[in-house]
Amino acid sequence: MNRQFGRRAFLGLGAAASVAVGGTTVGRASFSGLDQDFESVSVGGYPGGWRKDGATEQAVVSERSHSGGRSLRLKGGHGGCWEAIANAPIGGHPGETAVRFSGAVLPGAAGSFGCHDKRYARVQLRTDAGGGWSDGSNRTLLTMHRDGTLRAAGGGEVGTFSPGEWISYDITYQYDATAGEVTLEYEFDGGSSGGTTTVDAASWETDLSYLTVRSGDFTTYWDSVVAKAVGGGNQVPEAAFQFAPSSPTVADDVVFDASDASDADGSVVGYAWDLDGDGDYDATGETVVRSYDSGGEYPVSLRVTDDDGATAVTTRTVAVGSGNTAPSASFQIAPQSPTVGDTLTFDASGAEDPDGSIRRYEWDLDGDGDYDETGRIVERTVENSGTFDVALRVTDDDGATDRTRRSVSVGEAENRAPTAAFEATPSPPVAGSATTFDASAAEDPDGSIARYEWDLDGDGSVDTTGQSVEYTFEEAGDVTVTLWVTDGEGTVGSTERTLSVAEPENEPPSAVFDSSTAEPQAGETVRFDASASNDPDGEIQQYRWDLTGDGTRDATGQAVEYTYESPGEYTVRLTVVDAAGAKATSSGTITVTENPLSSLKSAHLKTAERVDEISVANLGATAKAQQANRAFTDAVERGEIEQGTAIDAIRRLDSGLSVTEDTLEHIGPAEELSGNRVDLTQEMALPTINTSMELLLTVVSIAKKVSKGVGLGTKAVLSTAKSKAKDAVKTILTGMLGRKIDAMSKINYEANTIVGEIVNGGLDTVAAVNEAVEEAAQRVIDSVATSIQYYAETRMATGVTPLAGSFVGSTPASLEAGLNFFYAYLTPERVAENGLRGDTNAAMSAATDASHSIASEAEDTQGIIEDAKEFGDSFSLTESVYRLWNDPSLWEVAKTIGSVVLFVAGGVVDAFATGGGIGALVKINVTHHLGLFNAIRG
Repeated sequence: MNRQFGRRAFLGLGAAASVAVGGTTVGRASFSGLDQDFESVSVGGYPGGWRKDGATEQAVVSERSHSGGRSLRLKGGHGGCWEAIANAPIGGHPGETAVRFSGAVLPGAAGSFGCHDKRYARVQLRTDAGGGWSDGSNRTLLTMHRDGTLRAAGGGEVGTFSPGEWISYDITYQYDATAGEVTLEYEFDGGSSGGTTTVDAASWETDLSYLTVRSGDFTTYWDSVVAKAVGGGNQVPEAAFQFAPSSPTVADDVVFDASDASDADGSVVGYAWDLDGDGDYDATGETVVRSYDSGGEYPVSLRVTDDDGATAVTTRTVAVGSGNTAPSASFQIAPQSPTVGDTLTFDASGAEDPDGSIRRYEWDLDGDGDYDETGRIVERTVENSGTFDVALRVTDDDGATDRTRRSVSVGEAENRAPTAAFEATPSPPVAGSATTFDASAAEDPDGSIARYEWDLDGDGSVDTTGQSVEYTFEEAGDVTVTLWVTDGEGTVGSTERTLSVAEPENEPPSAVFDSSTAEPQAGETVRFDASASNDPDGEIQQYRWDLTGDGTRDATGQAVEYTYESPGEYTVRLTVVDAAGAKATSSGTITVTENPLSSLKSAHLKTAERVDEISVANLGATAKAQQANRAFTDAVERGEIEQGTAIDAIRRLDSGLSVTEDTLEHIGPAEELSGNRVDLTQEMALPTINTSMELLLTVVSIAKKVSKGVGLGTKAVLSTAKSKAKDAVKTILTGMLGRKIDAMSKINYEANTIVGEIVNGGLDTVAAVNEAVEEAAQRVIDSVATSIQYYAETRMATGVTPLAGSFVGSTPASLEAGLNFFYAYLTPERVAENGLRGDTNAAMSAATDASHSIASEAEDTQGIIEDAKEFGDSFSLTESVYRLWNDPSLWEVAKTIGSVVLFVAGGVVDAFATGGGIGALVKINVTHHLGLFNAIRG
């Protein structure tokens, strides 16, 4: 919006205590400025002439202030886009003169993020604040960001602030129409410079007529909001006025006098008055008179104009009283002719207030001058005869009071008869049970009751006396009960009532039970006893038990037994029934815990099942575990061994069986393990012997060439190759099969045979040579494998038999032999006879150590097997040997043999020789047997 300067209607200022503004004019348009410290604005009120936008929670408060005692609180919409916006009219644009905007602001702590979550508060100049919060255009002078920075127009940082602490600001605004710029200079907290910033002016800079303070999404407190022109030129006048009377009431003529207004460099030539705070200046003149029709606070504004056209505005609040009329006190007394003992009622309902309401009634009921009772209606019991004064004081809603006084004459009282009344408990009475009759409700209005007499059987004669008595009716039916009461003067009062005596009701039984244990183990028998149950008026006929909480009857009888087979929580309910059919039920909870023996048997069986699952041939571990579990359970039930001993035995069985499981997992389910003999050595022997056979073919070929006589140089090369080849064969065989297995002589024999056939022409193709090598290798393997197995079993027998005695079978190297020995030794019969050796925890620890050793040895052995397989699959010497034999070039012979043999000797031999060979495999089986043995001996 771009309006020509000077055509905006002046909107006026609100309820500021005083306004002091100065400045110059452009084109005779006035700049009234702003000077608001909120001190004369009532708490909860709002400055006159100011406009609200956005959130409506905006009011003057006394809880926070920078100077003086009051400030303006603005509370923005929580987490939303609406802000609390206060628009203060500044009465026109300052033109090209400098204007200083100053004040103080206290920002509260950050609230929920909203669409204005990057700001705390802002000070702005606005072109139009009358149409809504988003109307018109604005120039932001200062922004308080949530990051604690103060930012100028254009976003530059000019200072910092802290939530909860006041900060004062002074901003000098200079509009330069020629340059098309606005220059802003910042000072904070009384002189701390924030620097200067220059921004481009907009086309509407001449149309700014509001100063706006905004809270953002947070609560802010604003104090001393000021806008003053600075620099030379005409000084604006000072607006000031007085009014009388200082505390007017409704309909009073109030005189407003502006003779105190002045102009420092001229004279005041115009006086305009807004006498009711509606923003319209509807009276003129230095002195005006106004009366008000209703009480309240009225903001009155005076606008003065000097001889240069400059204006100033000031506002004061006029508090108009209501002109209260005092209330009228009046009351009535009942009864009008009282006697001693009467209760007098004093009723002030006739008191009234013609222009309001009565807020307080006060009574002096004993004539001593003290008003010691309150209320519109009060009561007092008269104890003595005579005349006494009663006074009433009433106070209306404006604090005005009125009093009235009356005399009361009290006569002597005649004796009055007592009143008889009684209660029977129980009601109705029950035949055969005592009934209590209580006459404490009987009373004597002018004395006390001296005697209570009772006719309890309806025969007209007195049966007993006393205020409270007991009586038992023998039969059910109607009976008349009479009470006579006699006061101290001998006057008698009576009452008669007919009571219906009821048949006695059956009293229900109570169900109570206890159990032999609240936390039995699964399989344990629990005894339940209901002998503590009782029937107060008979005998219990039935005891019904729901022992599992499933709603069905499981047993009957006063005492029952039940065996819970499975762990869990079971609700036990007892229902008892008396002879009349009345029932009572009680319940409790039985927590059945897992039987440790059952739990261990289950774990033992699962380990056995896993062993059978991963073994190639059936070791029968599952059957062995089932048989052992049953045997130990039966032995415990027969009392042959303690349950704790059976638990320890099965723990050892499970732990030892785990060693077998670990052994199978580490050596792998190879087909060569059929029968569970540890023949994993054969898996290793096949590539080893094949490789050795081919190497020895080379050795034999070298020998033949050397024997035919060749040059000395070639002999030297061939001799070196032969030596290295023999060393390679020996190293491989020793590393893989152990020093105790002699395979060299068998391989030498087969190799010489094949070479002889090649020389004689019996093997004339590579395929024929390959087939001959495979057949020879198999013959060697069959022979060597027998030696390997014999050696392994011998080592096993040597390592285990001295420890295990006669329980080792004929094939000690097999896993099955170890398990048979293990389960044959750990039986209930042997445990009952000899007990468990050693410590069970130590036995389980030894089994764990055995598993770790097996893992280490298996890793070494498997590595060797893989290396052998890799070499056997990727490199074969057969074709090289055949070419060697038929190649007439000795140089080519030397080169071929040298490259092949040196490769094998230099790399493969190292890989084969690093493992433990057959020694590692034998050790695996020895460790397995020892692990089982240590599980036995603990």
